[in-house]
Amino acid sequence: MLTNNVMGLSLSAVIYALAYTSWGKRVVVNMPEQIAENPVITDPEPLLSNEKGRRNTYHVSEEQAAILVEKLEKLLFSDKIFIQSDLSLSQLSEQLNTPAYQVSEIINRHYQESFFDLINRCRIEEIKLRLNDERFNRFSILGIAMDCGFNSKSSFNTAFRKFTGTTPSDFRNK
Repeated sequence: MLTNNVMGLSLSAVIYALAYTSWGKRVVVNMPEQIAENPVITDPEPLLSNEKGRRNTYHVSEEQAAILVEKLEKLLFSDKIFIQSDLSLSQLSEQLNTPAYQVSEIINRHYQESFFDLINRCRIEEIKLRLNDERFNRFSILGIAMDCGFNSKSSFNTAFRKFTGTTPSDFRNK
């Protein structure tokens, strides 16, 4: 019985020592010649069209893109979906009945900005309209920002400065 325990303990110690010493080491494996000659990973360079790194191949055709942009603009500018504070790319893609990667592609292609920048830009434009409207003078700037979909003062101030170049208070006082 004692021998089994000692053998088990020593085997565990050897396995632990081997694992510990090889944990951070890179393992180099020689590939068979057949795999080395025909690699599965392709060079990403053909996907790039210019020095800015923009893609020249897309998953959505120009016709599909035009239809999706029209639907997206209806959701953004007529329905003002950006006012939802928890809006995500997946929720927007569900509204458009389109996969999220295609919606992201359309936003990147048509607006040349990310999903979050597009949503924040729309929110800032709505806030600017409200700040210039006398009916909203009784509301605080932060209250208007929260009503337009921002969740925090810091994210609102950062986005406002990014898209307008000024602070919300300076904008309202002009």
